[in-house]
Amino acid sequence: MSRLIVLVVLFLARGVLAQESRPLPASAAFSDEVELSDGSIYRGMIAESNPKEYLVFITMTGKTIRFSAGQIVYAGPLRKKQGEETAENTSAGAEIIGKKVALVFESPQQGLGLFVHSHSVQSHAWVGGKSAYGRSDGYSRLCNAPCKLNIVEGNYRLGLQLKDEIVDAGTIDIREPLAIKGELIDRSKERTVIQVSFAVSLALGVILSFFIYDPDTESINFGTTAGSASCLLFSLALGILNFSYEDKAIIKITPLN
Repeated sequence: MSRLIVLVVLFLARGVLAQESRPLPASAAFSDEVELSDGSIYRGMIAESNPKEYLVFITMTGKTIRFSAGQIVYAGPLRKKQGEETAENTSAGAEIIGKKVALVFESPQQGLGLFVHSHSVQSHAWVGGKSAYGRSDGYSRLCNAPCKLNIVEGNYRLGLQLKDEIVDAGTIDIREPLAIKGELIDRSKERTVIQVSFAVSLALGVILSFFIYDPDTESINFGTTAGSASCLLFSLALGILNFSYEDKAIIKITPLN
């Protein structure tokens, strides 16, 4: 019974950990620029700065770079270059020296957002006397479907967003012009039904457990015991099932003609 209670507590705590591990808003990331004395320009996010000694910078691909103060010509908010244009629904990303390739993003879901993974932060908590770990993934928005953009070739971990949460879509290697078709399967309604059923069966199982012992006959009511155990086991099954109903991001990649 104690193990069952611990599992139930972990299930209920999952929602809290999920809220704590939500990705950072795209607007909060990748709004900085660093220019080096050799002419290289990086766009991304300044993570740490000591003006007289060093600067720690996070690129759009999630790479962390440390620059010495002597290397830096400029470090601060993004500067728009003369003649530079940005698509209406495309946010500024990291501009790293390298070959750029064309990318077309389409989706049957109007306004579906395409994101690139930027960084991860590990978190730790104690739940029911046991150690639990969580991870917060940060993403930066590239554009909303339908859109076209140029991106520096490389290996990118992508994510899709239609409502609030960004769902991981896997990693792709971009070396040539590509067309990406994305779709996000939202399973929030199914999860709501499962979670409500979980709460009802758990409550019923706990209530029945108070009537297992019959003081009048000074005996155990086996029918009530069986009913309580069945409800608790059913709630446990629903808790496990809930973990399998995550939102799913699907991307299909084809060469761009």
